[in-house]
Amino acid sequence: MLKILRKHSKHWVIGLVIGAIVVVFIFWGMGRMHSSHSQELARVYGEPIPLTTFYQYAALLEKKARFRRSLTDEDYKALRQQAPDSLIRLVLLNEEAKRLGLTVSDAEVQAAIIRDPDFQNQGAFDPRLYDFFIGQGRRREAEKVTYEKWLRLQILAAKTVELITSFAKVSEAELQEFFRLAREAVLVDYLVVSPEPFIARVKPTDAELKEYYQKHEAEFRVPEKVKVSYVLLRPEDFRKQVQITPEEIENYQKEHDSELVRPATIRGREIVLPMPPKGDADTRQQLKKKAEDLLRQARQGQDFAQLARTFSKDEAHRLQGGDLGPVTRGKKGEAWDKVAFALEPGQVGLAQTADGFHIIKLEEILKTEPLPEAEAKAWAAEKLKELKSRQLAHEEAKNLQAETATAPFQEAARKRKLAPLETPLFSLAEPIPGLGAVKAFNQEAFSLKAKEVGLAEVPEGFAVMQAMARQPAALLSFEEAKDKVRQAVARQEAQKMAEKEAGQLLARLRQGEALAKVAAQNALPVKDSGYFSRVQGFLQQPLAESLTSAAFQLSEKNPYPPRPIFWQGKYYLLAFKGRRAPDQEEFQKERENLERRILQDKRQVLLEAWFREEWRRAKVSKPKQQS
Repeated sequence: MLKILRKHSKHWVIGLVIGAIVVVFIFWGMGRMHSSHSQELARVYGEPIPLTTFYQYAALLEKKARFRRSLTDEDYKALRQQAPDSLIRLVLLNEEAKRLGLTVSDAEVQAAIIRDPDFQNQGAFDPRLYDFFIGQGRRREAEKVTYEKWLRLQILAAKTVELITSFAKVSEAELQEFFRLAREAVLVDYLVVSPEPFIARVKPTDAELKEYYQKHEAEFRVPEKVKVSYVLLRPEDFRKQVQITPEEIENYQKEHDSELVRPATIRGREIVLPMPPKGDADTRQQLKKKAEDLLRQARQGQDFAQLARTFSKDEAHRLQGGDLGPVTRGKKGEAWDKVAFALEPGQVGLAQTADGFHIIKLEEILKTEPLPEAEAKAWAAEKLKELKSRQLAHEEAKNLQAETATAPFQEAARKRKLAPLETPLFSLAEPIPGLGAVKAFNQEAFSLKAKEVGLAEVPEGFAVMQAMARQPAALLSFEEAKDKVRQAVARQEAQKMAEKEAGQLLARLRQGEALAKVAAQNALPVKDSGYFSRVQGFLQQPLAESLTSAAFQLSEKNPYPPRPIFWQGKYYLLAFKGRRAPDQEEFQKERENLERRILQDKRQVLLEAWFREEWRRAKVSKPKQQS
């Protein structure tokens, strides 16, 4: 085992995008499990994990996960899929802990409870929150024992992980190389050869068109299509009918107590564009436009820290990539808080204050606090209105659908002052004008027989629809498809011509002809990429990996790539212009944080290697999951 750990502790694949990796084990939610023994989740080291044990942990972890937070259907789905393997990993870690002689004291368990943010109020342990989580009644003591037993296993697993991953080390050379790869920047000139100008030159014969048609019939096959008439019943149209009592609001608050919290302390980054002291309305408008452009870049995946270093005017935090550290509500002002504290981790927003514009990225929520009573009541009242108005809309939609059994669809709709809309013919995957791409709508429409009425839930509410027409799938004849065939042939041939042209131009450049001369003779503008890093990508496009990779392989001695680079339907000719080394002063400032993040990455690689080997050694019978 030590040989395996030492082997993998030396292995490190450098990633361009890094983030802290936190090892979390969640055993929560379950499908119907079965193994060779109906009452077992799996066998580890030949010993069974009873389903009753799994269900006990699953129920407890669901309770913990929901405490003081809300979870989406996607959260549940992901965790249900992870639950069986996660529990097996816990067993593997605890078996290793026994071999290593690790233990957990009662004092450590109590300390973990006190440190748990879920049981803290205003940054301090609140025993009332812990009591509320455990619950009251006859089973209180049993629930407390079960939870603390689970917590002890978690702490023991964490100790084992710490020991297993202690083999991971980060050398100075690795730090320097990672920083260089992340921050080194290049600058290139480039030409773009597009197929578009060549399309007009393509003059295919009928024989060539027929040949293409015969070889690519699938391109000219029309899928099955349907047409429906439908009406929408929107929840907002029923809000005036909703009646809510104070008792209902109070009960809803109690039932959803875990959701009645808001961020109290966050950690984020910001780019500050201050308003000049004598700036006028035009200045503010220009500044706003620049802020919106930076917001767009950040939302498109640009490295926020690098954007902050480049554009932020906040000298106190600029070199740290705009990192603000912990920020408590009220510290930065109401306008700033309104944006920052409404974000989800990873999201970016724009705040306008008296001082200027702030592009804010929320990194994590450090502490939460209960919503003020007035806000909690308003939140509960609004949720109840949304829920009840949606229920009313759904009921009316079902009533309308039922009425069509004895009355025409159009008549039943008009009776409710609803004007049916008619779709064009559409395929199963095609968006509907006015509705967009709604999978449930399309599936319901395709399931209906002629004149049958169906119902589907859509983002706007509920759609009641009647099948109007159905067009079977069919292959267009050559004559019907001729124009499309001509366009396809023209695009194909133009692509070949553009590739050939780009290759010839590049050959001239590699033979020593000046870029400006080659560009002018072919009416192509010479464009400047601006400096970009590997993370930012060519033209600030992180997905332009082929162009980014090619650009970083260029140098003064090797200024051109060996072949044109194809991207998004065009050919690019790159010409090296400059390279900018990373700032060593910035490296020293970020060294500690960088080392910590890389070490976390290496520890995760090492831990996964340990799990793979231990899983094999323990002869785990991996659980199967049924939907």
